[in-house]
Amino acid sequence: MSFMSKLVIGIIVIVVVVGIFALFMSDQPNLAPRTIKPALPDLTTSTSIINVLNNSFNGSVQYLVNYTVNYANIGNVSASNITARNGHSIVCAGGGGTGGGGGGFTIPVLNPNQVLAFQLSITAFCNGLWTSHTNIDLPNNIAESNENNNNATVSVTI
Repeated sequence: MSFMSKLVIGIIVIVVVVGIFALFMSDQPNLAPRTIKPALPDLTTSTSIINVLNNSFNGSVQYLVNYTVNYANIGNVSASNITARNGHSIVCAGGGGTGGGGGGFTIPVLNPNQVLAFQLSITAFCNGLWTSHTNIDLPNNIAESNENNNNATVSVTI
């Protein structure tokens, strides 16, 4: 057997070995059962405090509370005619308090991964615990992949 023949046979052996190695190292299809997410919206809400500014003067108590309210759809399909609410309250340290603001409204459509963000302000006229409350799909009219994330609350002592 000549040197050239041995070289050709050696090259063929190397190509076959590399081919077999590549075959075993290639991605194999995942044959495990897959969990299919249902085609549902997932409506969420959140609220957070941006800042509290002390605007008190001449012995009067006055705080400006700046905060955000977000309504979102983190599901994989759109939702429409969504009931949403936001409000706030304060429990004054010396007793009494107030509540209100915002109220209910309808969001016509929230597409997947869409967020409606609102920056709001309220003036508080006493020291105490101020709270923001938000809800989305409060009557649970819309079937969702998670019904447990439709409410949010944040508080701050001022």
